[in-house]
Amino acid sequence: MSFAVTEAQTMLADMLTRLLASENEFEARRHRLEGPAPDRLALWPLLAEQGVLGAAFPEEFGGFGGSMRDLAVIMERAGQSLVVEPLLASTVCGRVLLAAGEADQLVELIAGERILAFAHMEGFDPFAPPATQAQPQGDGFVLNGNKQAVRHADLAHGFIVTATLNGAPACFLAEADAQGVQREAFRLLDAAAAATLTFTNTPARYLAGADALADALLWSHAGLAAEVSGIADALNTATFAYLNTRKQFGFPLASFQALQHRAADMFAAAEETRILAARTITAIDAAAPGRFALASAAKTVADDAGRKIGHEAVQMHGGMGVSDELNISHYMRRLAAIRAELGSADVHRARFASLNEGASHAA
Repeated sequence: MSFAVTEAQTMLADMLTRLLASENEFEARRHRLEGPAPDRLALWPLLAEQGVLGAAFPEEFGGFGGSMRDLAVIMERAGQSLVVEPLLASTVCGRVLLAAGEADQLVELIAGERILAFAHMEGFDPFAPPATQAQPQGDGFVLNGNKQAVRHADLAHGFIVTATLNGAPACFLAEADAQGVQREAFRLLDAAAAATLTFTNTPARYLAGADALADALLWSHAGLAAEVSGIADALNTATFAYLNTRKQFGFPLASFQALQHRAADMFAAAEETRILAARTITAIDAAAPGRFALASAAKTVADDAGRKIGHEAVQMHGGMGVSDELNISHYMRRLAAIRAELGSADVHRARFASLNEGASHAA
C-alpha cells in the first residue's frame, strides 16, 4: 500500500522501493551500522542522485513536487526499509530555509551537499516556548541554551535552532563548527545517533518566526506518522507470514483462534494509523484549519499502534523476535524511538484537546 495518488508519486514509490531493496538489504544494513564506526550516510549520495532529497520541495529549487504527500510516500518506504539517513530532518530544515528564502542553502540541501539537523527539543513538550535565548549582536544574533537528543546532530554541518527572541519563538541557522557550540554525541536505540547541543554566545543567523516553526513541527509529526505506517505494514506482513508457516502440534500458528484475534487487532491498528495519516496529509496540502490538531491525533494514534504492533510482532515470533539477527527487533526499536520523538502520545492528546477547545485555535 502507498500514500501515492498521482502517477509521479507512484513512480517515486516504486523507484525508492527498488533502490532500498538493493542498497539497504537488512543484513547489509545491520553490518554497516554495527561496530564503533557505523556508516549512517551510506545511502545519502544515492538518495540525492535519484532526487529523493528534493521530493518535498518545489521544482524551481531542484525538487520533485513540494507536497506533504510527496514526503509521506518517501517516509512510508523509509519505514519499511529502516532507513537511518536524515530524510525527515533534511526536509523539515529545508522547509524552514524555504520560508526564509534561503535558495542557495536549499539547493545544497537537496543536492545532498549539506546536512542540517533540527535542534528544537529541550524537554518533553515540543510546543513549549524555547528556553534557548537569542539576542542581537552586531549584524546578527547569538544563541545561549541547550538542546536535548538532537537526532543526526553528529552528522550535521549546521543546525536549525529554535530560540526565543523578544518573547516569541523563532528559527536560526547556526554552523556546527561555530564558536560556542558543544556536541555530546551518543547512539540511539534504533541505530541512529543524536547529540546534546550546548550553545554559548554562538553566532547565528535569523531565518524565520513562529509560523515556520509551527510548519516544521506539523510536517515532522505527519512524516513520523507516515513512517510508522510503513513500519506497521512491514511488521504485519512478516508476522502474518510467520504465523502461516510456523507449526505447533502439527498445525500452523495461524490456525489458533487466539492468535487470529491478536493478528486482527494488529491489522486494525495499522489501518487506523494509515487512515488518520492520510487524512492529515490531505489537510496539510489543503492548508485546512484543522491540520495541526489532526497532526497531533495522527502522532498519538501512530505511537499507540506502534507500541501494540511492535510488541505483538515480537511476542508472536517468540524469543528470536528480540534478537539482533531478525529485523523484527529493529522495527520495534525504531517504533520505540519514534514514541519519544517530538512529543509523546500524552503530550499530543493534550495538544489535540486544546486545539479543539475553539475553532480559532485549530487554524
